[in-house]
Amino acid sequence: MQNLPTYKKWILFIAVLIALGVVTPVLADYLGPNRTETVTVRTCTMVQYECKQVNGHWKYKRTEDWSCPTGHDACEGGDKGSCDDDNHSGGSYCSREQGTKEVITTLAPATITGTIENCTERNGWCITPANLALLAKEPLFGERGKVILLIEGRLNGVTFACPSDAPGEVMSCSLGLNEGQNDFKYWALSSWGDSSEKGYSSARVDTVPP
Repeated sequence: MQNLPTYKKWILFIAVLIALGVVTPVLADYLGPNRTETVTVRTCTMVQYECKQVNGHWKYKRTEDWSCPTGHDACEGGDKGSCDDDNHSGGSYCSREQGTKEVITTLAPATITGTIENCTERNGWCITPANLALLAKEPLFGERGKVILLIEGRLNGVTFACPSDAPGEVMSCSLGLNEGQNDFKYWALSSWGDSSEKGYSSARVDTVPP
């Protein structure tokens, strides 16, 4: 159990809830997207040095720099001669300097969309039984092996959840609409440890003939 991936532990947890008949409560508070990571990248800098007097003493001083490639590459090399208090005849020169730096990047978040289906509309009301079709997608499925674990949300303030025994890149869920006003908010939970942005859908249903 301890060696299982996190998302498989979630699958087992959801399966237990299903077995107990606990399938509608939302399993977690809304998290929102949180996909920043720090990566180390290589850097290249063209640095120009000149023989200058600094605080009363002669020394080579860094005077300008550019990221490689720049168009200033022709200055690479130059006359690096003597530059001290006894002899400061050295000319300016440039060097190509390699290094690394840490960069914070933001990755694409999970997404969810909602579409009202099977609605025959009249005067702003669905006069036929309709449903809300939810579709969640995980953009980091192939690159990072992340999956959609759960679709959850609220209908008129009442929580709902659409679990799956096979989380993957895409998860769908269909919810029947009630008579009257239906106000949905929903999101998708990812094995990254965050969720999609919230989505919102509304519809009014009246299938009872006058």
